[in-house]
Amino acid sequence: MACELFKVEPGWYGGPGGDRRLGIYSVELVPRLPVQRLRGLAEMVEELGFHGVWLSEHPHNRSSIVAASHLLESLRRIWVGAGLFNPYLHKPPLVAQVAATLSEVAPGRVRVLVGAGDGLTLESMGVVRERPLERVGEMLAAVKALLERGVYEHGKAGLRLDFRPGEPPPIYVGAQGRGMLRLGARLGDGVLVNYSRVEELRWALQVVGEELGKRGRPWEGFDAAAFLTISIDDDPSRALRSALPYAAYILLGSGRSFRERYGVREGDLQAIRDAVLRRDWRRLQDLMPRYVEYVAITGTPKQVSERVAEIRSLGYRHIVFGAPLGPDTGKALRMLGAMVGELEKLK
Repeated sequence: MACELFKVEPGWYGGPGGDRRLGIYSVELVPRLPVQRLRGLAEMVEELGFHGVWLSEHPHNRSSIVAASHLLESLRRIWVGAGLFNPYLHKPPLVAQVAATLSEVAPGRVRVLVGAGDGLTLESMGVVRERPLERVGEMLAAVKALLERGVYEHGKAGLRLDFRPGEPPPIYVGAQGRGMLRLGARLGDGVLVNYSRVEELRWALQVVGEELGKRGRPWEGFDAAAFLTISIDDDPSRALRSALPYAAYILLGSGRSFRERYGVREGDLQAIRDAVLRRDWRRLQDLMPRYVEYVAITGTPKQVSERVAEIRSLGYRHIVFGAPLGPDTGKALRMLGAMVGELEKLK
């Protein structure tokens, strides 16, 4: 039975202000697992009282689109987010088609995430990630137009969608850099801010707030979510090891200023890149531990809780617990559910 503690006012999203409001909590599940296993975990997420599940889209894993359709049929309360869809592998008509069709399956319980995509993965597929800000902006504008009006004309491009959902699902932008954060605040319904440190998360919230102010958009109705890479376990060393591959991808995708700020050595970065491409996880155990704390939150429930409480205090009302969650996913979900319950009792 869903926990009453996690209830949130209908239509309200994240953002600063309203300190007495309860938070929004969602969980990322990676479709590298069989769909039946994903369903079992998603049902656990629902039973524990979380608000939603994000299914990450990655060309090497199972389809988040198919998995989302399956989960929406079996879940009864929580929403399901699919993505991240990027403009290099996913064209706007496809994303709009997916969003509209899933919304027919479960009206009001769909979220869609767009962004530039993982540069290393795209490179390994022979895809050049050029003009990411411009390309994502074009994609976002086209998808929203197709969902709202059924047509999109831009230059010589004329796109159409012959059916539309009763209510278009929220479109989020996965963001780190200033330009992508501003794009999300300008055109999106929300942003997933992919940082795990207070310094970057505070800065990102400022950027989003400034852009919303320029556009005359209120915080209410816009969802600024902190997308945290989490690994939780009673044994902090096991939690850290579980996070290494995920932390490596994030570190490789980070900007130069971020790496310089935290003293990431260029030699280490190249070695980490080579290890990821070769899937040499043993090598990562030698290279990554010194950098994990900059891109992930790992440790015991108490350690993780302290970090999440600090992030909540910045003004983030929506917290996404991102993969890997922990060395044992089911155990990690139960720990996170209990942790959130304790955090919200303090509000």
